[in-house]
Amino acid sequence: MDRIFLDTNVVLDLLLKRKEFLTDAIRLFTLIEYKKIEAVVCPVTYTTASYFLSREKYQNQDELFTWLSILLKTAVVDGEIIQKALHSKFRDFEDSVQHQCAINEGCKVIITRNRKYFQHALLPVMLPKEYLASLEK
Repeated sequence: MDRIFLDTNVVLDLLLKRKEFLTDAIRLFTLIEYKKIEAVVCPVTYTTASYFLSREKYQNQDELFTWLSILLKTAVVDGEIIQKALHSKFRDFEDSVQHQCAINEGCKVIITRNRKYFQHALLPVMLPKEYLASLEK
């Protein structure tokens, strides 16, 4: 079973029902729910999602985050992860932390819609559509 790392933007596609990206997000989360793949997220995914959901006046964040925390593995961010992220070639610190979490959690691939932010990644980086297509082969 593949273990993938989900960038925050992919989780937000599902939670915010972003029309252009929703179908791929639903397909990914369906595979996760049916235990065809395992998915890992960074803890900051929850705080970022909370911020965006609050802006949309979303009322049931507790239920939603309980579901997500059962469905997804949340990576541990400790001092070692922070140090590695600080000393990486990434320009964006959040993306660097996510990258280090993906490595630390033994993920096979990082799934994101912003591939350019992961250009220094040591793992393969794929768009949701690309990853889903790779599973069909």
